[in-house]
Amino acid sequence: MPLSDNLTLNPGSYGGTAADKIYNLIFPASPTSGSLRRVAATALTAPETHTVNHRVLTKSDGIKVNQHQIRVDETVLSTLAGAQKIEAWMVIKAPQGVSEITAAKVKDLVGRMFATWMVAGAADAILAGES
Repeated sequence: MPLSDNLTLNPGSYGGTAADKIYNLIFPASPTSGSLRRVAATALTAPETHTVNHRVLTKSDGIKVNQHQIRVDETVLSTLAGAQKIEAWMVIKAPQGVSEITAAKVKDLVGRMFATWMVAGAADAILAGES
């Protein structure tokens, strides 16, 4: 089932500001370009975008790997540094044809990533370069 044309995202449950942002579909999903959504309320000089892309890679051993990427970008206008972009990416890579790698297993891995972010103090520690 494809994502809806417009996505309403609220990062409040993940340590961010509890406020909805609506990302409107700009380019529909396709096998070659993925999809692009943008917050309409932002200026073209400082956009907020959401992209989803998929591709198939071939490892050096010949195994094909499905790669799925979600990316959120925000451009901020700094009085000292000018326009600067902040990006958050999530990439999932899963070999094709391996029956033990199921959607449930991938969801568990992604869930553990989010759970790590939500451990008390973890987000601040990660952003401070600590591990």
